Amino acid sequence: MLQFHDRIFAQHRIVDAARSDRAQPVPVELQWLETPGCVVQRSDVVLDQGLQTDSVVRPGLFLTVLLKGQGQGGPRHGLPPVRFTDNIVVAMALRVPTACAGQAPPGTHLQGAGLAFPCESIARLGLGDAFAALFTTSDMSAVVATLTAPPRLLALAADMLAPGLDGAEEQLLLSAHATEMLVRVIAAMRQRSRFQLSADPRQLRLLAVRDMVDADLRRSWTIAELAHHAGVSRRSFNLLFHRAFGVSAAAYLRTRRLETARTAIVQHGVSVADAAYLAGYDNPANFATAFRRHFGHVPSRSRAML
Repeated sequence: MLQFHDRIFAQHRIVDAARSDRAQPVPVELQWLETPGCVVQRSDVVLDQGLQTDSVVRPGLFLTVLLKGQGQGGPRHGLPPVRFTDNIVVAMALRVPTACAGQAPPGTHLQGAGLAFPCESIARLGLGDAFAALFTTSDMSAVVATLTAPPRLLALAADMLAPGLDGAEEQLLLSAHATEMLVRVIAAMRQRSRFQLSADPRQLRLLAVRDMVDADLRRSWTIAELAHHAGVSRRSFNLLFHRAFGVSAAAYLRTRRLETARTAIVQHGVSVADAAYLAGYDNPANFATAFRRHFGHVPSRSRAML
């Protein structure tokens, strides 16, 4: 897997719809554009086998202008799958790592251009506030939308597939088109009336529980307590949380506590003992052990490693 995939995916695999061991890689063209800071995928292929993807996608904005194709995809749980067809724009904004899946039937002609923008690229372009505004409530961590592609976006996608240029000239053209597509899609998503947005009450409850945990990391949360707030059984909560966020609730809480402690040590000069307290550890030795297991070094080394 190419190194830049790590900026987009925490996990990613492609299999055929029947999960055959004979599945062949799908021939698509992927490359990283340093400006504006995104992965571009150019596809013009007829699928001999059904395609199925299974991924945990990092936060960012993901958009595809599809000239030809059919199938469905999106977050695996909490939102209904987005169905796509010819001449459509599919956009997905994520604030947290999210388990996603997609599929297309055998014989499908996939033709289009896709872009994946990590959050840091969006912020560097000065669009951080516009991206944040896509999430209309604090409970939302995913927005998935579809739009009939306007002529301008269709033209940009078609030109990206066959730019008729090479080398630096091609790179500049792709970069310009990718930047314009990002701006136009964010603007269209903020209008909302032009897009069909997906939402699910159960997902919103899970997001509310996650935000509640984030707001009080020192509290000794129990799975039973979190399940009660989500309105589901403990067993269902464990399954739903993992499907929605790619990790268990216990692992999420542990990671958030340790990351918050590390930020306090590195950026705010907090002592290790105080950082342990902020992370909900009453015993600094237990905190140091958990910290070392997670980050690979003791808390006191964090500042020196910058």
